[in-house]
Amino acid sequence: MADYVLAPYLVGRRVHLSPVWVMFALFAFGYLFGFVGLLIAVPLAAAIGVLMRFALRQYYASPLYAAAAAPTMPLREMDASASTSDSSHKQTHTSQQTTRMG
Repeated sequence: MADYVLAPYLVGRRVHLSPVWVMFALFAFGYLFGFVGLLIAVPLAAAIGVLMRFALRQYYASPLYAAAAAPTMPLREMDASASTSDSSHKQTHTSQQTTRMG
């Protein structure tokens, strides 16, 4: 009873890992390191999860995330604004030449 009910409940709640991640960790560490990998899979997966959650929290709080989330102008609008400014620049240049000649 304890192995089927109590152990998964305690491990899952305390480690904050999805059962899918626990199974993946067991398979990966077991394949790479054998029996010793099976013993260290869940603690290492939990430590990696804690580090990843910390890193993501720091990234979301940083100005780097705010800059990446800032809206940017699509290329079509940039091309349209560049061609508009070029045409207005050409018009002022042409009008300056006609005033000099006249």
